[in-house]
Parts: sequence; structure tokens; C-alpha cells
Amino acid sequence: MRHTLLPILCAAAVLTLLPATAAPDGPRRTGATADGDTTVAIAARITIREGRSRAFLRLCRPLVEQTRREKGCLRYELYRDPHRRNVFFFYEEYADEAARTFHSQQPYMDEYRRRREPMLAEPPSVRTLVSPAARE
Repeated sequence: MRHTLLPILCAAAVLTLLPATAAPDGPRRTGATADGDTTVAIAARITIREGRSRAFLRLCRPLVEQTRREKGCLRYELYRDPHRRNVFFFYEEYADEAARTFHSQQPYMDEYRRRREPMLAEPPSVRTLVSPAARE
């Protein structure tokens, strides 16, 4: 299958568009927490119409900043494919499913989705990932 996570990992190794900042609730962590909850990661590929990349980046900058301030957000990164400049990847990590749900319900996410829609060249590809320890 052509749309695997490999392009996400390659893009992540090449170019970070927005630098990481520390989460407001302490250092970033991954895997299972002390109370047994597990972190949730999201890998999303967004393909933007040709000529709309700058507008997309302007739309994403405040979204990334706001999301990084959310309690339970461990990591929120935006990457760009170095070979296909209109393809972007979000990599997100949350302390648990409740934090991911909180993020998806924020008003700025609704605004982002609404304004992003006319820029899309194709529907986003989104994968939800959990640490292997969570299911064993």
C-alpha cells in the first residue's frame, strides 16, 4: 500500500517547521503512565492544493501554538515533505484518550477544519497509534 507511515517518518527526520516547546504540565513522556493509561499518538498526512502551502502554514501556526498549551498534549509537530512541498504531516501525542478527545473538541480545531477544507487536494489520511504495552 502506497500510503504507509514511512513517508511520515522520513519527513519527520528531515524537516520540522515549528520547533517543539515543553508541555505546560511538565516534561514530555511516552508509553504507559503510572496509573496504567497509555499515550495516544496521531499521524496525519495533509495534501494541500498547489499554490496554497503558504496559506496553510499561516493557518497552522496559531493552531500548533494553542494545541501545545493544552493540558495533556505531550507533543504537537508539523512537518513538510521535502520532495512534495504541498504535503504536510502532523505528529501528535497526548497523555491519554481524554486529552486527545479534548483537543479534537476545541473551537480552534473547528475553525482550522473549516478554513482548511478549500485548501485540501485530497481527504486527510489520519492514523491513531497507541504504545504496544497498552494492548498486552
